[in-house]
Amino acid sequence: MENILRKTRPDLSSSAGIAILRPGSIVSFVGGGGKTSALFSLARRQRRPVLLTTTTKVGFNQIQAADRILTPRDFSAEPEIVGAERVIWVSELHGNGGTGKISGISDADFAELARRAAKFGYSILIEADGAHRRSIKAPEKHEPVIPPETTAVAACIGLSVLDRPATDESVHRLARYLDCVGGQPGEIINEESILRLIAHPEGSFKSTPGSAERILLLNQADNEDLLGRALKIADRALSAASADRVWITRLNRGEWLCEMTRSVK
Repeated sequence: MENILRKTRPDLSSSAGIAILRPGSIVSFVGGGGKTSALFSLARRQRRPVLLTTTTKVGFNQIQAADRILTPRDFSAEPEIVGAERVIWVSELHGNGGTGKISGISDADFAELARRAAKFGYSILIEADGAHRRSIKAPEKHEPVIPPETTAVAACIGLSVLDRPATDESVHRLARYLDCVGGQPGEIINEESILRLIAHPEGSFKSTPGSAERILLLNQADNEDLLGRALKIADRALSAASADRVWITRLNRGEWLCEMTRSVK
């Protein structure tokens, strides 16, 4: 069988068709470099209401961009409560030890949320990982927390990390990252580093359910050089079957630049 790459090249005038989800999709976001921004930006691109939640911890201030904030009990009691609103955050809202963060949704509550959402064709986007505001990370043994109902995993990497040394300041879980890429502390992070990280079984797509689509999200393509490098990473990741789909974004401007997918004939 031959691998065929189908590409939507960067063209902001026709970006409306990029990253449109099938109704009922459940996408878990992992990695670094803009997960929360990606969640909300992707949700607002959809034509139907989208539910957002987390299985880890997220800052309470980060969820204020939602049109409505509900607890799982609120939603289970009345799924129609979303009304005409487009972006609905659903999770427990109690704090986490005075940190300003809220705790993740429980397995049981998520299973019920997914069951009820499916009846209405609502997609669910999940923040399933933390990165302490780093642009790149490798997961620890207990990470990420991906529900089994997940239909796609979006592994986020911020391109601003390219050409920077691999240190605790640039990489979250540095030791795990170095294990995945076969590197040493202080080595420069480049395209090869990213490709090794996403291909490694303990790397970016760790714990992805077997049937789930693997989406590589390359954010921070903030200039032509970074965009060109992102396209090369995407080509190679798709050709090597490390990812099934790639989204290239400039989320600080709300721009979804490019979508590339891998199909097999």
